[in-house]
Formats: sequence, structure tokens, C-alpha cells
Amino acid sequence: MAQYRIPVEETFSWQRPVKDILNDPPGGPAKGDRYIVGVGTGAWSGKDNDITWYDGADWKFDVPAEGWQCWVQDVNEYYCYNGSAWILSDLDAKADKVVGAMAGDFASLDSSGNLEDSGKSPSDFEDAGAVATHEANYDHTKIHTQNTDTGTTSQTFQLQSGSEGAKLKNNAGVVESRNAADDAYANIKGNDLVAAGNVTDGTNATSPAGIKEAYDRRGSYDAGLGCILMTIA
Repeated sequence: MAQYRIPVEETFSWQRPVKDILNDPPGGPAKGDRYIVGVGTGAWSGKDNDITWYDGADWKFDVPAEGWQCWVQDVNEYYCYNGSAWILSDLDAKADKVVGAMAGDFASLDSSGNLEDSGKSPSDFEDAGAVATHEANYDHTKIHTQNTDTGTTSQTFQLQSGSEGAKLKNNAGVVESRNAADDAYANIKGNDLVAAGNVTDGTNATSPAGIKEAYDRRGSYDAGLGCILMTIA
């Protein structure tokens, strides 16, 4: 079974925007407000260069690592932490140097690494003939024509005539959703799923109770902080 890593904001190289770079804590902060600490005073004393955020009661602090990037809203600039200080990001400096930009064109890099207009738009990459042929031959409003039983021998039910739609198939007493070519499974979209037994991928099985336990332990979204809070045992 595949394993997935849940990223933690405190380890992101790209940080969410901060309001400003300040030395003194602002008065009357709102939950979720974020700042970069300059030379910290008061509640920020000793927290120079940290990213601080207000949780509704106290200031919390994230210690930056070299390479962190952050958008500073007050000056509309990206800043990068170089290991000892926050400096204006080279990425942001280059982003202001789009030479001869035309609306709708793609950008490219010149020999100096600055952005310039490529002279190419999305239409340059479209095959007009293929698009016209597709539009002429396919009725996109036509979702379903008729149900056809392809035969009791195959035990397969075609959901659309012309062998174009998905199929329902009886495979040794198991109902399968198959694609039109019958060489792969088809997706099923619905509302509530009621399972009388385990939910399985053919190798690993999980009971509905196990799924419910995982659901009950899910993280909760904190709108003020703009992130999901999760306690991991």
C-alpha cells in the first residue's frame, strides 16, 4: 500500500505570506496574523528573524531555515532567508523584469536569467483542424442513449449503445464496473456508500469501523490560522 507524507508548515521552504517585517508586536492582532520579526522587542524579544503568528491568545514562533521564501504584503515583495537575515528575493527581483510583455503570451528567460516575452501564445500550440474535427463529430450534450444487454453468455451489461460506455460485469459473483474496452476498471461516482463487509483493494481489507475510526481522527481546519490542525499519537 502506498505511503503518503503529510507536509508540516514549519518545514515548508515556501511560507505563507506575512503582513510585514516588524520589531515591535502590533497592538490588537487578529488570529492568524503573521509577521517576520526584525530586532524583536517585548513579547518578540530574542526572536529575531523568526516568523511569528498569533493563535488568538499568544504569539507563536517558527525558526526559519536557510532558503525559506515568504511574501511580505506591506511592501509587495518576496524575501528569502539566507541563514542569517531576510533579504529581498532574487526571484522577486527578476519577476519585475519582463521585457516587452504582451498580454496572453508565454514568458521565457533571456541570457541573463531575466523574464522576457517569448512571442508565443496558447493558440500557437493548438491544432485547429483537430479541434474542429472533434467538435463536428461529437455531441457533448449526449450523455446516455440506451441500455443494451450484450448477452447472457458474457454476463456483461453495456450502459450505452455502440460499445462506447462503461459496463457492469458479473465476474464469479462479483459485480465489476469496467471501461468500454473491458480491459480496466471504470470509476464509480455516487453519494453514500453502504458496505455490508470490508472495503478492500483485493489485497488489503479495512472494515467500515476502521474507516470510521480514521475519519473520527481526521484533522480540523482552523479558518483563523488558515491550516489543518491534527494531533498524531
